[in-house]
Amino acid sequence: MFQVNKEQVRSMFSYMGICLLVYLVASTIAQALSGVIFGGLLNSLTGIAFEIVYYLSTFLPMYAIAFPITWLLVKRKPAITFIAERTGTMETWTAKRLVMDFVICVFLMYLGNLIGTGLSAIISSFAGGELTNVVADLIIGSNPFIMAIFVVIIGPIIEELLFRKFLLDRIGGYGERNAMILSGILFGLFHMNLFQFFYAFGIGCLFAFVYLRSHKIRYSIILHMCVNFMGSIIGVLVLSKVDMDYLNNLLSGNADMADTATMLASGVQYYFIYLMILMVLFIIGFVCFLVRIRNLKLDATNDVVDENEQPLDRKTLKKLTYRNAGMILFILFCIAFAVFNALTQLFA
Repeated sequence: MFQVNKEQVRSMFSYMGICLLVYLVASTIAQALSGVIFGGLLNSLTGIAFEIVYYLSTFLPMYAIAFPITWLLVKRKPAITFIAERTGTMETWTAKRLVMDFVICVFLMYLGNLIGTGLSAIISSFAGGELTNVVADLIIGSNPFIMAIFVVIIGPIIEELLFRKFLLDRIGGYGERNAMILSGILFGLFHMNLFQFFYAFGIGCLFAFVYLRSHKIRYSIILHMCVNFMGSIIGVLVLSKVDMDYLNNLLSGNADMADTATMLASGVQYYFIYLMILMVLFIIGFVCFLVRIRNLKLDATNDVVDENEQPLDRKTLKKLTYRNAGMILFILFCIAFAVFNALTQLFA
C-alpha cells in the first residue's frame, strides 16, 4: 500500500497550481517588458523580419524566463512513483499504438474545435459582437518555417514538460483518473480562449494517459508535435493554395460549380481533398477512441490509502485536488484572462 497524508496531498496540488500560475504571470510580465523593448523595432520591420522578431519577443519570455523559473520551483518537490509503476501495470507504446493515438487526437481535436466554435458563435449571437479565433488567424498569416520552430517543435516540448512531466510526476501517483482529467483541464484553461479549450482538454487527457502508463515523455511530445504540425503547417499550406474568396462564394452558393476551369484555377480541390482526409481520420479516430475507452481501466489497482489506512476514494481525492489555494488561483486567472479577451472582442 502507498500511504499518504491528506493535507500533504492537498498541499502538493496547491503547490503545483501555484507553479503553473507563476509560469503564466511570469510569462505575462516578461512579454509585456519584451513588447516595450522591441515595440519600436517591430514598427520599423516588415515581412519575414517582422515575424521573426515578433515571435522571438512573444515566445522567448515564456521559454527562456518563465519556464526556468517554474522548473526551479517544481524541482523543490520530489516526484512520486505512478500507480502503474507500483502495481506493475506499465505499458509499452509501439509505433502502431502511437499512430492509433494520433488518429484519436484528430478525432478529439476536431470534435473539441466544433464545440468551441459552436459555443463561440452562440455567445457572439447573443452579445451582438463577434468572437474570433485569434490564434488561428495568427497561424494562417505566418511563415511555415517559423511556425515549425515555435509551434511544432519548441511549444510541444515546453508544454508537455509543464502539464505532463512536471505536474504528473508529482500528483499522478495519487490516482490515474484524477490526474488525467486535471492535466486536461489545466491544459485547456492554459490556452485561455473558448475556441481551444475543449480540444486542448481532450488531447491533454490523452497525453496524460500516455505518460501515466509509459512514464516516457517522448511519446506525448511526439503526439503533440504531430497534432500541431497537422494544424499549423499542413492546414496552412493547403489554405495557401486556395482562393478563399472563391471558396467562400462556392460554399455560400454564389459560385457556379459547373465552371470546372475556374474551380481548378482557384485551388479548391486541395481544400476538399484535405477535408476528405480529415473526415476519414475523424471517423477512424472515433472508432479507435471507442475501442480505447472500452478497454480503459483506470485506478483498477489503486493502492493509495490515507493516514488512517483507509482507501483514498475518488470523491475525497477530487476535493483535495480542487479545493486549495493554488488550483483555485490558477483556474480563476485563466478564466479571468479568457473573459477579458472575449469581452474585448465582443464590445471593442
